[in-house]
Amino acid sequence: MEKIKYLTGEPDAAEFFKLFETTGWNKEYKADINDLKGVLGNSWYIVSAYAGGKLVGTGRMITDGLLHAMIFDMIVYPGDHG
Repeated sequence: MEKIKYLTGEPDAAEFFKLFETTGWNKEYKADINDLKGVLGNSWYIVSAYAGGKLVGTGRMITDGLLHAMIFDMIVYPGDHG
């Protein structure tokens, strides 16, 4: 099994869009890649997981910067990671 590499910061929007599509959430949201670029840009902190250079997981946090933070879009690619 290939080792997972974790990085902080925004992942590539196209890769994030592909991963987001695996959740089935977009049937309701109907977000396009530009919408998701905005989602990523407005996040306070993002952790992405890569296997073989492929984005296989993400989690992002938004916060008021003082008291509260929430974690959103915890996504793990549902297929084989190698």
